[in-house]
Amino acid sequence: MSRTGSTGLLLTVFLVTACRAEEHRWPFPKVAAGDDAAVAAVLAERTAGVDSLYALLSMSFESRERETVLEAVVSYKRPGRIRCSAFKDVVVSTRDAFDLLLTPDTCALVSREPARTESFVGSAAELELRYPGFRGLMALREAVFLPGLLAAAPPPRISRQRGRLRVDTVSPSGSPLVWYLDRATLGVEKAEVMVAGQRIEVAYRAHVERDGRFFPAAFELRDPWAGVTVSGVLEDLEVNPDLPDETFVTPSTEP
Repeated sequence: MSRTGSTGLLLTVFLVTACRAEEHRWPFPKVAAGDDAAVAAVLAERTAGVDSLYALLSMSFESRERETVLEAVVSYKRPGRIRCSAFKDVVVSTRDAFDLLLTPDTCALVSREPARTESFVGSAAELELRYPGFRGLMALREAVFLPGLLAAAPPPRISRQRGRLRVDTVSPSGSPLVWYLDRATLGVEKAEVMVAGQRIEVAYRAHVERDGRFFPAAFELRDPWAGVTVSGVLEDLEVNPDLPDETFVTPSTEP
């Protein structure tokens, strides 16, 4: 497919899927959180009690070399286990594109191209060097789909700006993380995470609400240093499903 055709496909997919997400664009209620402790309490309540997640997303990956539209299945289970399996449509069937596993102890990736399959098992730092396009997800971990997540320590630093709040905390990977909140609702508009002194941004375009908790319905992650933009639209979501431990085994290189 030509670059023009690929770009047209991306636009078509995301115009359609963005319309589905628009219904739940900003479900946050207005809150009266006058001081820093009240702001932190609201964020903690909105992200508490999520022990596992299962999500299906339509995604696009843009890099300096290519543009790709994928379907992705994301599974999460505390503490800190994430599996992201992506598939690419091929005429009337699908084929695996990549399978990424993140745990507190290790990272594993199987990347499948039409002519070859690559596999990796090692530390987050090693994976970042070999596949820099994944470093945003590795830095944010579960915070990417639990916007507003606060570290247990150190306590967050909260500052008030025109129309929004800035909350400085630490991501689950230990990276410096900033949440930008709408001042009236404390809904998360944007995240910034620092990796090796370089800023990676996530803009949250839409959210869905499930029992008082809020999850991204549409987002865009931009990593200028790596030359990567990842856009995602939520298609399906299950909160606290029973995910077996076998979900988080090391990905196989077998097709």
